[in-house]
Parts: sequence; C-alpha cells; structure tokens
Amino acid sequence: MDLNYTVKEGDTVPQIAADNNTTAEEVVRKNNLRDSNYVQVGQVLKFVAEEDSYEAQANATAAKITAGQVASERNRVQAEKEKARSLLSKAVKGPSQEKQTREEAAQFKAVKRGDLKSRPQETREEVESAVATVSSYFGDGPDATALLREVVIKESNMGQNPNTYKMVTDGKLGRGRFGVAQVDEVSFNDTLARLRGDKGQPQGLVSQVRKIKAASGIDLLDVEYEDLRDPVLSAMFARLHFMKNPDPISSTVEGRAAAWKKHYNSTAGKGTAQQYIDEARFYGNKWNQ
Repeated sequence: MDLNYTVKEGDTVPQIAADNNTTAEEVVRKNNLRDSNYVQVGQVLKFVAEEDSYEAQANATAAKITAGQVASERNRVQAEKEKARSLLSKAVKGPSQEKQTREEAAQFKAVKRGDLKSRPQETREEVESAVATVSSYFGDGPDATALLREVVIKESNMGQNPNTYKMVTDGKLGRGRFGVAQVDEVSFNDTLARLRGDKGQPQGLVSQVRKIKAASGIDLLDVEYEDLRDPVLSAMFARLHFMKNPDPISSTVEGRAAAWKKHYNSTAGKGTAQQYIDEARFYGNKWNQ
C-alpha cells in the first residue's frame, strides 16, 4: 500500500525519509527523482507503507545470499531459543518465585557468556555469511549492504584480525573495539537507549526492535555488550549505528569511506578514509569479490 507526503518548505529528502521510516535512496527510487537534493514545495512523494517496504526490501536483499546461509542463521537462532528454554526448565527451585526468577536469569546468562568465550574464531566465510544475513534482516539495498561489509573488512579483516575478540578498555569509550565490527560500549549503550525509546532520545530506531524480532527472532533489547562476540549481533549494532544518521548512504566506496570516518571511526579514531578504501579494494581483489 502506498502512502503520500506533500513536500513543505524547508523539507529535505533525507529528513522526509527518516520521518517516514525509510531511506533517501528508497524515496529517490520510488519517485523517480533526479537525486536526493531535488524536491519542490507542494510536490507529492509516494512511500511504500512501512511493513510492505520492509518486506519487499528484505525479500530483494535476501535473494543476494544463498538459501543455505539464511537457513543456517535461522537454525542458529532457533537453537539458542531452545537452549534458553531448556536452561530455564531445569532451574533449581528456590525459596520464593522472585528468587527463583533471579537464579534462572543468572544461570542462563552465565552459560551464555561461557559459550561466547569458548566459541572458536569464525572463519572468513562464516563472518561473510553473518554480515549478509544481517543486511537481509534490515532489508538493505546494495549501498547499505556494501557499507556494512566494508566496515567489517576495515574493522577486523572480516573477523580474521587476531585482536577481533580482545576486549580493551578506553577512558572515554569504556570497553571497546570488540567483535567483528569493533563496536565500542558507549555507542552500544547509546543505540540501546534509542531502541528502547528512552526519554529525550530520538525515536527513529524504536521500530527496528519489532522488525528485527520478526525477521530473526532476536530481541535487540535483550542484547548485552558481551554478546557482540557473536558476528551477527556485532554487525547488527554497527548497522544500527549508521541508522542514527539520516544522510543517504553513498553508492561509491569513497563516499562510504567518508561516512565511516565521520560517523563511525570519527576524529577520535586513528583510521583514515583512504585506509578504508585501500583495505576494501585489497580484500576484494584477494578474494575476487
């Protein structure tokens, strides 16, 4: 079902897209605009209703990855659910229901943390699959898919850097540079606050909780920072970080490198946009992608 929006004075395509839970790229495509900087006051723009748009984009992106990758990720999520149910059903009875509930939660989290620490480092192919799966969950187009993949290449060499899962502590950023996307704890906590819709926080990410739960069975509000040891969750929170910014994602590696430096690595980081470009191209040449 299509929805209409009449352009008002001062409107921009990125802002209109953000207000309607879509992307500037999708607005340009749906309305045959010359580019994302050209709209006129009084012009009527069409949108696909949020649920329809998400489903259509998800189906289109999912076609780019193999059915086996999708099935593998679904099986992994289902196995985690079964494991949680099994743990809770075997919890020791306590003196009160309240205490029992606390003990069950603690037991489940302890086992979950242990599993994350003991997991062997994922292969390059496994991380590639995880990143592709995350893009399908968000219904990303080719530019957003390329951005997420390139960020994981830059941050951890697709999970193959030996320091990928080494937790470090920074005086300003807290725990950080952890997981395949090297999400720091400050960014993670800010994203969680936006997902919850905390008072005073922008509300643009709130709808993603329902979307991701429907697509993957993962409840983003249950994720803890240590869980980013999982490549799927690490990539998810990297993608959510970029969604905080309404700027359209560039169709060129140079534009995506600039966005990474501005919004992800920032002035506090040591990386450069040129390094991002060089590493993305080197990786592509090495693996013929």
